[in-house]
Amino acid sequence: MSITFTIDGNIEYCDKHHLWKMESYEDFGKVEHIKIYPFDMNVANGSFGQICDLLNIELDHCEGEIDSEEIIALIIHADAKDCIVAPTTIEGEMGCTVIYSGYDEGRNARYLAGLLEIAQEAVKRGKKVIWY
Repeated sequence: MSITFTIDGNIEYCDKHHLWKMESYEDFGKVEHIKIYPFDMNVANGSFGQICDLLNIELDHCEGEIDSEEIIALIIHADAKDCIVAPTTIEGEMGCTVIYSGYDEGRNARYLAGLLEIAQEAVKRGKKVIWY
């Protein structure tokens, strides 16, 4: 499961202003076309938790919203060096091995930069940052 950070009303805004790009991929011999919208950041559930840790806030994992200027202030004061998690390997049941890649400074910085870009655009539009 994953969570998407975006701007409230982003799809409608991007459709109205033609701010999307079309990408194609092949699925079982059939070519599929999808719209890719800017100012969307999809992260895994664990990465969502990592972002909350980096920003030192608790957010509802299901869905929510936050003032875009507030999240910018949190990002500016966040440090990608915080919350570094080393990779680990866990031996699961029935001989299954789970490899957890961890979070390094670069990965944390990419999350913060992506969220900052979304929040700055949200400020320009007078909208909140949402996730679902």
